[in-house]
Amino acid sequence: MMRNLRTILIILVLVVSSCTNDLEKLTPPAERSEASVEQLKNDLTSSTNGWVLNYEPTDESGVFYMVLDFNDDGTVRIQSDVPGDDNAYFDQTIAYRIESRLSLELIFETYGVFHYLFEENASTFGAEFEFYYVGNENGNLRFISKSDGQDD
Repeated sequence: MMRNLRTILIILVLVVSSCTNDLEKLTPPAERSEASVEQLKNDLTSSTNGWVLNYEPTDESGVFYMVLDFNDDGTVRIQSDVPGDDNAYFDQTIAYRIESRLSLELIFETYGVFHYLFEENASTFGAEFEFYYVGNENGNLRFISKSDGQDD
């Protein structure tokens, strides 16, 4: 009987010690969050010639073509075919930031082409300037609108 009790105690000690080792290996949430932000920033800035975006705020709006060239300094150069405000949105450099709240968010901070489209038709055009990061699918970075609840 004592032998069985001793064996059970040894097994229990091994299980508990192996569990605490796993807990010690977990990276703190703040570090995991920071790593995710850095990874997305690295992905955004990795493209030599920028990212091509076929931006379609709604099915009825048509497609706007944009090239987004993200920089490490927190700016993005956006070249677009969006008419408006005397062609002010054909080529501009604005600030962006990446935040990690409930998920990773890409936010265009300075007023630019995304804000202009957002304001069209009294902000009912379906455009966005804040996006949730969905993931990297075969080298394509996918985002969804933060406020519209759309799938794409």
